[in-house]
Amino acid sequence: MNGVFIVPEVRIWSGTRSLNKTEVDAQVINPLVKLGQKLIVPKEALAKFYAIRTNLHTLLTSNTVKLPFGYFVLDEDKDNLINNIMKFKKEFDDNLATLINDLDELKQEALRIWEESLSVLPEDMKRLAMHSILRDMSAETPEAVARKFLFNVYVFNDSNDAMKFFFKKALQEVTEDLLKIFEKLEERANDGKLQKRNLQAAKNAIEKALSKVSKDTQLAALLSDVYRALDEGVGGNSPQEDALKKASAKISALLDEGIVDDAASAIFSYSREVA
Repeated sequence: MNGVFIVPEVRIWSGTRSLNKTEVDAQVINPLVKLGQKLIVPKEALAKFYAIRTNLHTLLTSNTVKLPFGYFVLDEDKDNLINNIMKFKKEFDDNLATLINDLDELKQEALRIWEESLSVLPEDMKRLAMHSILRDMSAETPEAVARKFLFNVYVFNDSNDAMKFFFKKALQEVTEDLLKIFEKLEERANDGKLQKRNLQAAKNAIEKALSKVSKDTQLAALLSDVYRALDEGVGGNSPQEDALKKASAKISALLDEGIVDDAASAIFSYSREVA
């Protein structure tokens, strides 16, 4: 039974940004919690993307064999399936181009929603909330927003290659999230706002990442070193800024693709042993 293995990758921006500690401390919380997070564009603007992802999932589950690492389709069916997938990709890309083109107008719609929600607040708190929202909206440039969307489909002739790729992408998501956490930590340090609880939150994220990585790998050793560096700052054995500097110097090694490849291969090998 000859066929190919398909691994889809779809990422959609939430259209929001998370609350920060200052906003919560300032009690600009009632309307923000009401909306969940800081709305940057109306949720309706993203509905078509979610519909495309749902339709892609329906297409794949109806015409393939679902596997833990992707989908298997017979050779005689693959061309028609891939053509239909590419139609979804074009629709996704076209909608993204429209969203980027209309981004300023969508932000204005979101601002009108915010103004109505914030009307219950005293004027000083309302100004603080609007300042925060406008600042975050300005950070979401067309280029930044475009990077938060992704529609790719990878086709493999060999199941082993598909599995290795699947594990690698999963680890890349973990490492990308960790790098974002450290970017925020460094921003807080530059603003003189770094606290022990920030380092503790990073420690928790590292610990969670370690649970997904095989022990005898470069990645596991690297994350363990980062964890220990952060622990020095949390435990008071080292100034918080020094601990972050030490941890950041090590975490930057995550940009080395070879470290992720090594960890993915280790997970693949283990999965073959227990299969």
